[in-house]
Amino acid sequence: MEINTNTLYLYLCQFFHIFLDMVPFIYILFFPSKYDPIIIILVFIQCLHWLLLKNECSLSYIEKQLLNKKYKLGQDIRYIPHEERWYPNKNMVILMHALQICVFIYILYRNINNTILVLLSLFNIFVMFYIFKIRYF
Repeated sequence: MEINTNTLYLYLCQFFHIFLDMVPFIYILFFPSKYDPIIIILVFIQCLHWLLLKNECSLSYIEKQLLNKKYKLGQDIRYIPHEERWYPNKNMVILMHALQICVFIYILYRNINNTILVLLSLFNIFVMFYIFKIRYF
């Protein structure tokens, strides 16, 4: 059985994307708050790249390129290949992203006395709400 290289890359990319979807839940359950600055900065970079890439995640863009070589960045931000293939329905995806936002609100609350982390967290939460709104509603 021969496996198409594009298919292999697509599956690897999608599984990595699913793992990243789960990071907030893994983080909040298994890591103490002393690691909050790391997750806040990583999510800040993620949110910044969404905005710089026309509201599109770089992994989603790679997935779309593997499926359609003619795909242009920002052409269809509502289509997220790994969500469509691996999650049972759109309601589950919406619930997952809403819970991710709740996790980051909790992280914001844990760091309420640190101005820099609060500002970064507010930016992250705002961008997550913005992306959430334009993708799913």
